[in-house]
Amino acid sequence: MIQDQADGELSHTENHKVGHMPEQNCIAEMVTMTLRESLAPVILTDYDHAKSEISRNAENYNNNMRRSSLNNLTPVQYYRGKPEVQLTFREAKIDKLRILKRKKHVGTKER
Repeated sequence: MIQDQADGELSHTENHKVGHMPEQNCIAEMVTMTLRESLAPVILTDYDHAKSEISRNAENYNNNMRRSSLNNLTPVQYYRGKPEVQLTFREAKIDKLRILKRKKHVGTKER
């Protein structure tokens, strides 16, 4: 995740449940690429403007962008939440929708 440090600088941090993994570098590169792409069309006028744009993009990245590498959860849901609860809830919702779709399909065949 991307977050502000105490001195106001931005940094990329993660809360790992295991030791260092080789894919950590890949994650850092993905974050950097995402920020670079989202800032490309923006003309930054000064330091404060740059900091506010980066913060806005970091907020979007952390809270709105689902990642397939994180089981389609956002970084906040995966690293700060309980991903197993989110995934269980999602599976239950998908199962419920499958049942409703099956009932609807069976009802159309009987007509």
